Parts: sequence; structure tokens; C-alpha cells
Amino acid sequence: QPPPAPPPFVSEIEDDPVDERLISATTEVAAGGLLAELASAVARERTIGLGHGGVTLEDMVREILRQLLKDWLDENLPYMTERLVQKEIERLVDRAEKL
Repeated sequence: QPPPAPPPFVSEIEDDPVDERLISATTEVAAGGLLAELASAVARERTIGLGHGGVTLEDMVREILRQLLKDWLDENLPYMTERLVQKEIERLVDRAEKL
């Protein structure tokens, strides 16, 4: 049985003011990521090892993807964080100006 699909990528996380969820979108994404990790750990226990080292194909792909993701985050995360912080500051300033 194949492991479950990872959670969808969210490019911008914003809470919808009319949304009636009990948790924020950020918390939802974080929780989804943790559940995906748990599902991967369970699936990893069920995999069959390749060769004599017990390394699975999934392990090899995971390691390659981990490095690709690390490189992408190193390149893009500072900009994304700066953009999201700037957007939040602008929202707070707009709200303060309305008071």
C-alpha cells in the first residue's frame, strides 16, 4: 500500500476573517505536515530494503528530495518571510489608521 500523499503546498498563508475554523491556517498547515511525517514513518516501517544495507528506494528518494528542498528553502525562504512579515505589518498599520 503506497504512503499517503504529502499535504498540498501553500504559497501564502492567510486567515480568512469570515472563516469559522478553530485553528489558524498556519497551524493547520503545520499540523498537516506533522501528520504527513507520521504517515511517512509508518509507511517506512512497512517498506522492503534494497540490497544488503536495508536502504529502501523510498529512503533514497527522500534523501535526494530533502537536499533539493533544503536548497530551495535556503534560496527562497528569506524572501518569502520578508514578504509575509511586510504584508502583516502593512495590515496592522492599515488597521491602526482606521482607529
